[in-house]
Amino acid sequence: MTLARGGSGLVLVTLLLCITGCSDRAAQEPKKTVRSRISTEYKAPPPSVREMVLEADAVVYGRVVGKRPKDGKGDSRVETVYGFAVQEVLHNFGQPTVDDRQTLYLLRYGGERERSQDRLEVWESRFPQFQNGSEFVLFLRWNELEPLWEVLWGPAGVIELKQERGRSWSQSAPLSRFDGVPEADMLHSIRLMKDGGG
Repeated sequence: MTLARGGSGLVLVTLLLCITGCSDRAAQEPKKTVRSRISTEYKAPPPSVREMVLEADAVVYGRVVGKRPKDGKGDSRVETVYGFAVQEVLHNFGQPTVDDRQTLYLLRYGGERERSQDRLEVWESRFPQFQNGSEFVLFLRWNELEPLWEVLWGPAGVIELKQERGRSWSQSAPLSRFDGVPEADMLHSIRLMKDGGG
């Protein structure tokens, strides 16, 4: 290169090599993962599934189709918005009306963020984040301030559908009665509760 011109050329080449080498090492080193657990206190659900149905703004059966970050309070609070393809609206008592032809957007605390120096993972204790493709029955309320849907009663308002059977995310909640129940029977039972059945 410019080595023949004198000492300043050598310094320049050394500096360029250092910059290239340092950036290559930075790109190769994996980011450190910082994990943070948050504990959220949720209101206890009513004592029966029928009362849960009647108290919720909506009860939907849906599948997770994606997520995006939505941080609140000056980015100091990590939140995630999940998109749900609604398979069936089991009940809808509040506003707005749930449309099974459009994606339903649901707000949750927690999520993952890539930052300049590290990777941040924030999760709620006893309330896992939703996974893409998973199916759920969700008891929801409408948050006018966001405006987005939220799960009522935290994990106590969630039934996951696995291998066409129900699995409550809270064993102490009324929804645990659906653990192991076939999907069709569970959905039929929840549909009846609006009109006093179940």
